Amino acid sequence: MGGRPRKMDQATLIMAMAAMSDPKANATEVAKRLGLTTTTLYAYVNGDGTPKAAGTAVLEGTSRRGKPAAAS
Repeated sequence: MGGRPRKMDQATLIMAMAAMSDPKANATEVAKRLGLTTTTLYAYVNGDGTPKAAGTAVLEGTSRRGKPAAAS
């Protein structure tokens, strides 16, 4: 399927989760370092560093609709 590539991949998500798990983390700074917006960051990761549903889908290698993600 075509479309715009997602900004969040597994490696970026893992870094985002690790950074956000730090209680002193600043979401704006984390997003900036990873080349994301805070909106994108919070779409995938909770404030405590745990993944949201979209983040879990990225970690499992599936799309948000439950289908296997296309190989890039």
